[in-house]
Amino acid sequence: LLCVLGTIPGPILFGVAIDNSCTLWDFNECETKGACLVYDNGRMAYLLMGISTACKIITIIFVFTAGCLYKPP
Repeated sequence: LLCVLGTIPGPILFGVAIDNSCTLWDFNECETKGACLVYDNGRMAYLLMGISTACKIITIIFVFTAGCLYKPP
């Protein structure tokens, strides 16, 4: 369970961030979106740092909460 919850959301979140920083998409002959040709590097940096910072803040909150609720045996 821990492996599933720990490894699946990360690549999805970072993939969405990378896709959102694309400024020019390549379209094929069927007019479906292909690979990104040009990225907005500034936007990508802010998105990736924002995701990393949010995850770190959530981790700190959980560690602090666990420390407060822990009762030694």
